[in-house]
Amino acid sequence: MSVDALVTTGWVAEHHHHPEVVVAEVDEDPTTYQRGHIPGAVGFDWTVDFHDPFQRGILRREPFERLMDARGIDNHSHVVLYGDNNWFAAYVYWHFKIYGHDTVSLMDGGRKLWRLQGRTLTAEQTPHQAGQR
Repeated sequence: MSVDALVTTGWVAEHHHHPEVVVAEVDEDPTTYQRGHIPGAVGFDWTVDFHDPFQRGILRREPFERLMDARGIDNHSHVVLYGDNNWFAAYVYWHFKIYGHDTVSLMDGGRKLWRLQGRTLTAEQTPHQAGQR
């Protein structure tokens, strides 16, 4: 399946509840996700989840795969990444591309546009578990 690199906030609002779509917030400050995120979104702490403790650069394949499995993301998932300005989401986007996961998109405008449009945020935790999807 081919997906667009950028999807609109409207597309996310319409599709975020579909079982094959995983919306994922990527933050440098994990309290941002805790204070409010797109309903159903999983959270990533960029400073912890995407840094290899032994080398700078892209997270190695095995830790990346474990992290995705823990969030309920598999090869059939269409992952939609976002953050406040999408800086960290774009960094994570390239992890997916490097490891051959082509069904990944960025939400154009990030959290800032989502909020400007008055769209819903929730502080409710999203309970995704390994193998759930």
